[in-house]
Amino acid sequence: MSDPVGSHVPGLPSSRKATVPRLSWIGFGLGLASGVTLTASEAVIKGYDLAQVALPGYLVLFPLVGLGLGWLAARSPEPMSWHRSTDFFADGPVGPARTAEWAHRIRRFTGVGFLLGMVLAFTSGLLNFLWRGWPNLVTDLVVGLVYFPVLGSMIGYNLGLRRGDPPPSIRNLRFGLRGMLLLVAYCGLLFGVATFFDRNSRSAMQFLSRANTSRSMIQTFEQISEKQRSDLVRAERAQALRQGRIPDGLLPIQTKFLRSLDAPGTDPDYRKQRFDLIADGEETAGRLARQNLDVYARLVDYHRALEAKYRAALKRPWLAVEPDPPPP
Repeated sequence: MSDPVGSHVPGLPSSRKATVPRLSWIGFGLGLASGVTLTASEAVIKGYDLAQVALPGYLVLFPLVGLGLGWLAARSPEPMSWHRSTDFFADGPVGPARTAEWAHRIRRFTGVGFLLGMVLAFTSGLLNFLWRGWPNLVTDLVVGLVYFPVLGSMIGYNLGLRRGDPPPSIRNLRFGLRGMLLLVAYCGLLFGVATFFDRNSRSAMQFLSRANTSRSMIQTFEQISEKQRSDLVRAERAQALRQGRIPDGLLPIQTKFLRSLDAPGTDPDYRKQRFDLIADGEETAGRLARQNLDVYARLVDYHRALEAKYRAALKRPWLAVEPDPPPP
């Protein structure tokens, strides 16, 4: 009876055919787990907003890369491993034909891995740019263009190894003229990308920082305003005190002192003077709270306007921004 799972993968033994979907889904799961872990670490531990987390890269690209690596590992004639047994490589000299075939195969696999790493870096940068905008574009591109091609080359080299190949040697890392020219061209591409987007990215990062600062100031002034609103009732306490009543909300020591004035033999004028003294303090606090509420309301509106201005500037960081107006 034919194997229904691996029947679409010609050229593989039947024992390997069934592992193709299994390893592919394992790679997908590991990629998704890595993306979820990085998302949680940045959102929970570092306290980033979801708009600042590279969600497309973590939750879309990582699982797809894991899926592809799992599929490649299952399709490879040799098990993919970073550690090879001692009998994997040839013990003695290898003939010229086998050496030439090995060199051509390693160059092909390594080059394809390098190119796929570049494609992955640009794809990751594009997805993160669509999600996060300009502030992190240069960082995403430069980091991706440094690490992904190198990682792709290492994986390509690993997948290109076959049993009986010459053993690894430091001499294999030597660059010819063509390799040096390609390396110089790639470094030029890397620095060119960084230079081309650096100005807009730095401007956007400054705009984002100022927008976040304004958001923090809005939250601070709103919290202070809530405290000031709670002090508005102190004017009502002052009225109650002037009428000779002890209102709720006074300090415990004040309440205890005022109650002691109700003892028999207390001079009424002295009692009224003490009540009026505390009432003056409550009245002053209530009046200041009303004045402060107006000041903080203007400050909140001021920083809301600044935040809106810098959020809009994030989308067009190449345009000049008007100077901030003086605070109220």
